[in-house]
Amino acid sequence: MSSKGQVVIPEQLRKALDLDSGCVFIAYGGSDAILLKRMRFSDPAAEFQKMARWGTARAKKLGIDTSPQAIVRAQHKRRAKD
Repeated sequence: MSSKGQVVIPEQLRKALDLDSGCVFIAYGGSDAILLKRMRFSDPAAEFQKMARWGTARAKKLGIDTSPQAIVRAQHKRRAKD
Protein backbone atom coordinates (compact mmCIF):
# COMPACT_ATOMS: atom_id res chain seq x y z
CA MET A 1 0.00 0.00 0.00
CA SER A 2 1.29 3.45 -0.82
CA SER A 3 1.66 6.32 1.64
CA LYS A 4 -1.60 7.70 0.18
CA GLY A 5 -3.46 4.45 0.92
CA GLN A 6 -3.50 3.34 -2.69
CA VAL A 7 -3.48 -0.38 -3.47
CA VAL A 8 -2.26 -1.94 -6.72
CA ILE A 9 -4.44 -4.58 -8.38
CA PRO A 10 -2.20 -6.88 -10.46
CA GLU A 11 -2.50 -6.51 -14.23
CA GLN A 12 -3.56 -10.13 -14.76
CA LEU A 13 -6.47 -9.69 -12.34
CA ARG A 14 -7.46 -6.33 -13.88
CA LYS A 15 -7.62 -7.94 -17.32
CA ALA A 16 -9.52 -11.00 -16.08
CA LEU A 17 -12.14 -8.79 -14.37
CA ASP A 18 -12.19 -6.18 -17.16
CA LEU A 19 -11.21 -3.37 -14.78
CA ASP A 20 -10.27 -0.01 -16.23
CA SER A 21 -8.90 3.16 -14.71
CA GLY A 22 -11.71 5.01 -12.97
CA CYS A 23 -13.65 1.92 -11.84
CA VAL A 24 -15.42 2.62 -8.55
CA PHE A 25 -15.40 0.16 -5.67
CA ILE A 26 -17.07 -0.24 -2.30
CA ALA A 27 -14.64 -1.45 0.37
CA TYR A 28 -15.76 -3.69 3.22
CA GLY A 29 -13.32 -4.34 6.04
CA GLY A 30 -12.99 -6.98 8.69
CA SER A 31 -10.40 -7.72 11.34
CA ASP A 32 -7.86 -8.94 8.79
CA ALA A 33 -9.57 -8.74 5.39
CA ILE A 34 -10.75 -6.18 2.86
CA LEU A 35 -13.39 -6.97 0.24
CA LEU A 36 -13.59 -4.72 -2.81
CA LYS A 37 -16.85 -4.77 -4.79
CA ARG A 38 -16.99 -2.97 -8.11
CA MET A 39 -19.94 -0.58 -8.34
CA ARG A 40 -21.95 -0.26 -11.49
CA PHE A 41 -23.94 2.93 -11.46
CA SER A 42 -27.09 1.67 -13.14
CA ASP A 43 -28.61 1.36 -9.63
CA PRO A 44 -26.03 1.80 -6.84
CA ALA A 45 -28.66 1.72 -4.07
CA ALA A 46 -29.92 -1.69 -5.23
CA GLU A 47 -26.35 -3.00 -5.46
CA PHE A 48 -25.60 -1.77 -1.95
CA GLN A 49 -28.77 -3.40 -0.60
CA LYS A 50 -27.80 -6.67 -2.28
CA MET A 51 -24.39 -6.58 -0.61
CA ALA A 52 -25.96 -5.63 2.75
CA ARG A 53 -28.34 -8.61 2.54
CA TRP A 54 -25.41 -10.89 1.71
CA GLY A 55 -23.42 -9.55 4.67
CA THR A 56 -26.36 -9.94 7.03
CA ALA A 57 -26.98 -13.52 5.88
CA ARG A 58 -23.28 -14.33 6.28
CA ALA A 59 -23.22 -12.83 9.78
CA LYS A 60 -26.30 -14.84 10.74
CA LYS A 61 -24.66 -18.03 9.45
CA LEU A 62 -21.60 -17.25 11.59
CA GLY A 63 -23.73 -16.51 14.64
CA ILE A 64 -22.96 -12.78 14.71
CA ASP A 65 -25.67 -10.57 16.23
CA THR A 66 -26.47 -7.78 13.77
CA SER A 67 -29.22 -6.13 15.80
CA PRO A 68 -28.93 -2.35 16.22
CA GLN A 69 -28.30 -2.85 19.94
CA ALA A 70 -25.41 -5.24 19.27
CA ILE A 71 -23.89 -2.82 16.76
CA VAL A 72 -24.07 0.05 19.27
CA ARG A 73 -22.49 -2.16 21.98
CA ALA A 74 -19.68 -3.13 19.59
CA GLN A 75 -19.06 0.53 18.69
CA HIS A 76 -18.89 1.53 22.36
CA LYS A 77 -16.55 -1.37 23.10
CA ARG A 78 -14.27 -0.43 20.18
CA ARG A 79 -14.20 3.25 21.20
CA ALA A 80 -13.37 2.31 24.78
CA LYS A 81 -10.23 0.52 23.49
CA ASP A 82 -9.02 3.65 21.66
